[in-house]
Amino acid sequence: MGTVSLQPDDSRNPDPAKVDLSLFIKDFFRINIQIALEFKALIIFL
Repeated sequence: MGTVSLQPDDSRNPDPAKVDLSLFIKDFFRINIQIALEFKALIIFL
């Protein structure tokens, strides 16, 4: 289809561990942002 693929391609991906790490970091920051927003909402509520 093209050079950009949403699905990980093992045949073209030289380092799957690096992809796993980047996905982990994305999840980590997404969860941290969610916690920060809830914490800010809690402070505003109080």
